[in-house]
Amino acid sequence: MPPPTPANQIKFLTNFQRLLAEGLFTATYKYALLAALADLCVEHGNDSGDPFVLSSFAIAEKLVEYYWRHATPYAAGQEARVLRQSSGNQARILLLVGEARKKHGNSLAGMMRSSSEWRALVKSVVPTLREQPLWRLQIVGPENLDFLYGRSETEDIELRPGIAYCFRQFFTLVQDLVRAAWLRDVRRLNGDLMGETTDLRDFLFGAERTALTAVKPVLMELQAGRCFYCAGAMEEVAAEVDHFIPWTRYSADLVHNLVLADRRCNSKKRDRIAHGDHLINWTSRNRRHGDGLASAVAGRVVCDLKSANSVAYWSYAQTEDANGLTWMHGDTLGPLSPAWRNAWLDPSDDLVLEIASF
Repeated sequence: MPPPTPANQIKFLTNFQRLLAEGLFTATYKYALLAALADLCVEHGNDSGDPFVLSSFAIAEKLVEYYWRHATPYAAGQEARVLRQSSGNQARILLLVGEARKKHGNSLAGMMRSSSEWRALVKSVVPTLREQPLWRLQIVGPENLDFLYGRSETEDIELRPGIAYCFRQFFTLVQDLVRAAWLRDVRRLNGDLMGETTDLRDFLFGAERTALTAVKPVLMELQAGRCFYCAGAMEEVAAEVDHFIPWTRYSADLVHNLVLADRRCNSKKRDRIAHGDHLINWTSRNRRHGDGLASAVAGRVVCDLKSANSVAYWSYAQTEDANGLTWMHGDTLGPLSPAWRNAWLDPSDDLVLEIASF
């Protein structure tokens, strides 16, 4: 099916705003669900207008990933406690995730590596997902604003035609709207613990700095002590871990998205999309060393090359559609050549590298 018309895209945004402004949010589940749908559309969807089927298990995985960080006690003054995310009893998913953290340690990557334990945790979340936010998400007052998906008797839901496209097209906006609303509710529910000024956004949605520290020596060895962007020699103490696809574009510490850069290149690149030449080097590195990189940090950093490729492809396609500029070096920016798609071709046999969806 073709992508939705501009009018239908505007209707999507209008309905989305209504969900956030008018929907009944007694817990933060609905924010997590909306964020999960957007993430999955980027990681596994495409830019057609086709319907998109998602399993409850895949959605529940995303909810666990979000609440994993939120299950950490938040320290304010002399008190530290897990932040409330429900107007009644503590959100059940948060309790399940908190129990898993106590039993298996604080590393999300380590928990995911234990496949049987991970599946058991995610499956324990599915009933709450289906009972609570999945079928209540689109209720606005007396109205069921079911523009995202309809009822399903199976474990899957099917996003309506054009919805996956809109989630991909407006991902950054959707993410900002959801996180702003989520933050407001968490602040409201925990007013006795925090003042007006707090680092709550970083606490709930920031990077896991321990993961970045773990990958630094691995990248240092892989890159032979040289900056990924300018190839200049670096001392490990001064080297900085950079998200190749910027954190502001897609906030996930996927190990294959991480590179090591010197301070100058990292500060000049900032939150920009790297030039196509850097993209070729990035896909080439992951083609040759992706398995070894994943093995070296297994259990400490999330490893999913297919998702990293999909996020990168989506990000470059968005840049191309917007006629955006890319960072080359220093203060120099340049246009994105249509040849960027060739970065996913293996020059040895012209096969397309593994990617969730084009």
